[in-house]
Amino acid sequence: MSNEPPELPPELERNIFESAAILDPQCMPMLLRVAQRVKIWIEPLLFGALSTRSETERSMMRHPYPLLCKLLASRPPTFWETHVRHLCFAKRVHDSDILNVLNICRNIDNLAILDAIPTDKFVPFFETMHLRRLSIRLAGMFAGINRQKFSNPLFAHITHLDIRDHILDWGVEGWGTGSELALIPQLTHLSFHEDYIPSSICEGALEHCKALDVLAILWPSHEARLGKQLPFLVLESRDPRCVMLAVADRLDDWEMGARGGEDYWAIADKMVQQRRALGTLFPCTIVADVQNEVKHILERSTLLGNEIRHLSGTAPTAVSPTVPLELAHLRQNLDILLGLIQEMQNISL
Repeated sequence: MSNEPPELPPELERNIFESAAILDPQCMPMLLRVAQRVKIWIEPLLFGALSTRSETERSMMRHPYPLLCKLLASRPPTFWETHVRHLCFAKRVHDSDILNVLNICRNIDNLAILDAIPTDKFVPFFETMHLRRLSIRLAGMFAGINRQKFSNPLFAHITHLDIRDHILDWGVEGWGTGSELALIPQLTHLSFHEDYIPSSICEGALEHCKALDVLAILWPSHEARLGKQLPFLVLESRDPRCVMLAVADRLDDWEMGARGGEDYWAIADKMVQQRRALGTLFPCTIVADVQNEVKHILERSTLLGNEIRHLSGTAPTAVSPTVPLELAHLRQNLDILLGLIQEMQNISL
């Protein structure tokens, strides 16, 4: 490591090295060995975001849990308390292990617990933190029906909340109407996953959370939405703040955002801004979604119709009683989609 005096103004030199580190994070270990002053600049960028997933997977910010513990033990707690702002647990880890890490990295702004289900032991701990972004399953922390859960102090500073719960985690009554989310005073961004919760919760959140800028419904792929997205597609067509997005790998996306890149929150912000700028509730993305959903319904209806005709001629009793019900449901969904198409046509006239 060199101790040679800098040949450039310190502010310019620092800007060059920090820009290089941000543009190419893989070069950070090499930059740490350039000079002591460069190490001081780069270490906060290198250790500002930490995540853990599998025991074999490792990258600049991603460490298996045992190695993460060794890393945290390599420096005094004050170092991690000062520098770490983003932390993600993407692998199921024991509550005590997560709490041990959080006890060291106490100034986290952005926390994601993607696989584990935190228990009520986390609540008093979270209440002492000033989290702004949180991705988590809440049901383990607020067992049973607790309509005031969102008034808990742990939500006092939350602006971005990614709720990973399934409707079965709390039951229909436990979710309330979505209006309870308005108890989170600084909430501007909210996301749910697939059709894990009823669209009425999203509708209630959009109605009552006046400061809400974005409500995102996340799917693992565009194909996964077919046949499931209709209630959210209708909601998306009614409110420009509601968007549906495909996020194939949640940890990759989280790490992108933690490094200052474009994560799904940033993409959703752009989509909402574009819709507001265009002054339309029916951008090309929604038109494409409607077309794909109509195509899916027609293909599924044709398949079921052929099945009925085939079995009716050979073994009428073999026709499942659920088939006519599904056909009726598909027809109902098709009518809704045709109504949306009519709205699009009326607006375009």
